[in-house]
Amino acid sequence: MCDANSERDPVEALATEFIERLRRGEQPTVEEYARQHPTLADAIRGLFPTIAQMERLKAHDEPTTEGAASLGGPRPETLGDFHIIREIGRGGMGVVYEAEQQSLERRVAVKVLPRTSTQNPRLLQRFHREARIAAGLHHTNIVPVFGVGEEDDYHYIVMQLIAGVRLDEILLQLGRSRRSTSAAADGLANPPESGSTKRLADAANAARMLIETNIEHTDAPHNSLSGGAQSNHFAGEPHTLFAEALTDNLDERTNATNAVGAAAPLSGREPPADSSDLCRFGPTYWRNVAHIGVRVADALRHAHERDVLHRDIKPSNLILDRRGIVWVTDFGLAKAMQDDSVSRTGDIVGTLRYLAPERLRGEADARSDICSLGLTLYEMLALRPPYEAPDASSLMRKISA
Repeated sequence: MCDANSERDPVEALATEFIERLRRGEQPTVEEYARQHPTLADAIRGLFPTIAQMERLKAHDEPTTEGAASLGGPRPETLGDFHIIREIGRGGMGVVYEAEQQSLERRVAVKVLPRTSTQNPRLLQRFHREARIAAGLHHTNIVPVFGVGEEDDYHYIVMQLIAGVRLDEILLQLGRSRRSTSAAADGLANPPESGSTKRLADAANAARMLIETNIEHTDAPHNSLSGGAQSNHFAGEPHTLFAEALTDNLDERTNATNAVGAAAPLSGREPPADSSDLCRFGPTYWRNVAHIGVRVADALRHAHERDVLHRDIKPSNLILDRRGIVWVTDFGLAKAMQDDSVSRTGDIVGTLRYLAPERLRGEADARSDICSLGLTLYEMLALRPPYEAPDASSLMRKISA
């Protein structure tokens, strides 16, 4: 057993041992560790059940790089009416491709569930529930779902193709600019050459847009939704007052405490040398972050009013298109609040770094989504994650503290 008196944090050391034993196929219990280490019993009982639950969830999913799904075989060339063109992303629930719907001659996004996942009835049921839930959400900031299908044991969902960049890719470019010795905008002008140069260039252009352009003037309600009612979601609603208060406050204040605690000039003047590098992005960027937050919050309100939780709000599930419109995507981990037959109490899904504390206890409600949105906005403002830790157990302790 691990020596709890070592220089390493004793609970962290015990948690690492606990994880290793679980992965070897052993069945250690929380109470076993609590009895053997009575002075750490409270911390063990608070943390170890979450670790065990996460390991059980991992065991149900196919092992992949960085938590992303793999189809477990060659890429399909066609799926029904859809000709696969290229991969554009992947997450824990599936791989997303750009495809052409041949009958309508239009480009769409097709999310494909790994073939091996069809052997897991519960995961398959969750995937089809995703399609039903997402298809019922009609909002100008939610990626619409067109349909669902199955071919050659591949189950897939068809969505509107958004010509845009994920916020996590934009954040990488902003972080690169922040570390650069040149001015922020100049640091975004020429992304490094690589096999994904176009992707990097798109992210750099999107980052420049956030710094230089007031996107609140670019994303008025539009007609891109297919077959769904438009949501005039700023007409006389409290969100309007919230957005106006945020932007007015940014205009009126010449100094404010930023997300990392530094005094940040917001007047557009050059910040003092000891201020956060983020300051040089200026008030336009800050207003745009606030605007993105309001739009996503309203999209979540729309979902919550229909008894739907997203449960995986994070930068990689938010897309900024070329017009400055933010889109919420991947309701694959969504949970119908009134239907718990698939996602049972105790399941922990989503990305750990952006989870609300109650999610570690297997609990969730609308406030959990808003908390995840807040953590995402924090990262946009501070250009660093809300929680930083060397391993999962330390990260969970920080979240639950």
